[in-house]
Amino acid sequence: MTQYMIQIARELCNTPFVPGDPGNYQLSREHLLLLVEELDRLHPWDFETVAHYDFIFTRQYFRDHQTATVWSHIQFGMDVKPKLEMLIELLGRYVGEGSRGVTRSFDFTKDDGLRSIIERDYKELKRKVFPSGAWKSTVVLAGSIFEAILLDQITHDPAKVNAIKEHSKKQEAKEWNLSHLIKVAADHMLLPEGKMEPYDTVLRDYRNFIHPDRETRAKHECGKEEAGLAIFALDKVYRHLAQLHKQSQPQPQT
Repeated sequence: MTQYMIQIARELCNTPFVPGDPGNYQLSREHLLLLVEELDRLHPWDFETVAHYDFIFTRQYFRDHQTATVWSHIQFGMDVKPKLEMLIELLGRYVGEGSRGVTRSFDFTKDDGLRSIIERDYKELKRKVFPSGAWKSTVVLAGSIFEAILLDQITHDPAKVNAIKEHSKKQEAKEWNLSHLIKVAADHMLLPEGKMEPYDTVLRDYRNFIHPDRETRAKHECGKEEAGLAIFALDKVYRHLAQLHKQSQPQPQT
């Protein structure tokens, strides 16, 4: 949602010297007014917590200077450009409208390398892919994250590994598909209420739309509603596993 604001800020940040007047930068007043107008649409609470303070004061700086059309070379280099660079960094910390800055840590993930991939992809899903209206990309990425979560939860438990080997008739994890993972996850209460059908439909079937022939054969839409269902299902799995992880932690002695 903030990508176009970042683009405006970068264009201002990279404003060239005015020909024949090397002592000044000529900034587009229209760009600056537009940037301030769009920044006013954002609520500080929808940024990561650590960005609240800096965003409020950086936005106010541009509000105070939005009528300026010419900056001195020194003023631009020492003050304005750093503020634009800070704004670009802050806009990258925007989580999404109505999010109140909530992010996912996926602490229940056992593999550190896989956790970093999951957190990266989830952030991209919620901040860029879904807000931009890329519905098919949303369901595909949500399904990919879901598969990575289940793979992590199953491969670190010998009982679950044996169960999936028996179910799939495959010995190697690279040979297991998402339907195998969902079946074993449901049997071992890794899915909310132990149900597999909603996740098998929303997160597996739609994820398979990455193959054009699958989408053609499905003969149904992959639009905003389906994308929303995929995110809802993924978030529900997250809350379920986070709660299981919390319950498994040693309780403090009183």
